[in-house]
Amino acid sequence: MELRASINISALLHTGTGEFRVKTAGVYRLSWFFLAHGCGNKHTRIMIDGSQREYRHFTAYNAGWDVLSGSFVWRFGTNSVFYFSVNGKPCWWTGVAVYSSHARVVCVKM
Repeated sequence: MELRASINISALLHTGTGEFRVKTAGVYRLSWFFLAHGCGNKHTRIMIDGSQREYRHFTAYNAGWDVLSGSFVWRFGTNSVFYFSVNGKPCWWTGVAVYSSHARVVCVKM
C-alpha cells in the first residue's frame, strides 16, 4: 500500500500518484503519523529516487489501533522523488486518502 498524503509547500510538487517531487534542493526533515488497526507487525519505508532510505518495523501485541510515526532528515537534490510505503496484513488503514484527518506528513526545509 502506498500512502497518499497532502503537503502544501512551495519546494514540493505532489504528483497525484502518491509521490512527491522536490523542486528546490536542500536538507529536509520528513515527519509522519499514520494509524493502522490490526495486522500485528507493520512496516513503513521511505523510498527516495527508487531506493529505500528509511525503514521502520512496528510490532503490535494486540489487534487494536497503532500509531506508526517517525522523523527522518535527508539531503534532496532538485527533482528527487520520494514516497512512503506502509504495509502489514490484514490491516484497516486510515490516512490513505489525500486529505485524511488521521495521517500527517510534514516536510520542513532546514
